[in-house]
Formats: sequence, C-alpha cells, structure tokens
Amino acid sequence: MNSERVFEKYYMDYKKNIYWYVRRRVSSDEIAQDITADVFVKLIENDEVLSKRDCNGVKAWLFTVARNMIIDFFRKKSTNVEKFDIDDEVLELVAVEDGDHLAHEIKDEQKQLLLGAMDGLKPVEKEILSLRFQEEYSFAEIAEITGKKEGNVKMILYRALEKLNGMLTKK
Repeated sequence: MNSERVFEKYYMDYKKNIYWYVRRRVSSDEIAQDITADVFVKLIENDEVLSKRDCNGVKAWLFTVARNMIIDFFRKKSTNVEKFDIDDEVLELVAVEDGDHLAHEIKDEQKQLLLGAMDGLKPVEKEILSLRFQEEYSFAEIAEITGKKEGNVKMILYRALEKLNGMLTKK
C-alpha cells in the first residue's frame, strides 16, 4: 500500500479520536481543529512513522504528538500547562441516560462528588484516569503517550483510584 493510502487510512480512522482528545483539553472548537490538523501534518512530515510502526504504534504516536501540541499551546498562551479541563471528561465517564428522575438526581449528586474529588488529584493522575477509562487505552499505550514506564502508569492509576476512593468515602 502506498504512503498516501496509508496516511488516508490513519486520518480516517483517528481524526475524530484525536479531535475529541484535544477538544476536551482546550477552550474552543477552532483550537481543537487546528491542533488536530497540525497532528496530521506532522504525520505527513514524518512519513517514516507510517513505514516503521504498526497500527498501535502509529496510534500512540498520534496521541503523543497531540498531547505535546496541547502542552505547547498552553505554554505559548502563558497558561499553566497543568490546567486540563477534566470536568467534561468526568461527566462523560459517569454520564447516564435520561430516565428515572430520582436516579438522574442521584447520578447528578454523584457527579458533583466525583468532580470535587477529582480536584484533589494531580494533573498527571487526571490524565492517566482519562486515558485509561475514557479513551480505553492499554497501560502500554498510556506509557507511550505520557512518556512514562508502564509500571509507573499502573502505580499512578492505582494511587489515583485509592485517593478518589478515600476522598469519596470520607464525605
């Protein structure tokens, strides 16, 4: 398969995932679209990625580039890099279908408790929770995206879950 077709396949397969990964972390659709486009421009510029990596490797590379571009965006804006907008992610993690009003009210209260507890986590813990439970990445993929060792990712996730559990059971 020629490199144009390979690029097109990855673009079609991952553009939405990359966009939403970026969108949940930045303040506008336009910024998310720009960063997403830049990620795929980088892929074109680095065509050896397509030839030297398997599907999972390219996917991890795309998300790593997206993550780095988000960090660069916040650095350029002189905003604290660690201010990821996790609220939407948490809401999606615990989202419920409209139905029973009482069940909906209980879920809203649980969401608020979880959001409050999430404020007590470090940004890296929030990011790893999001990548694991929302994006559904393996520990190996998360390790590649974050630049951490797989064992370290597991430990951070475990400790973050323990912190959340501790904070939620105290209330």
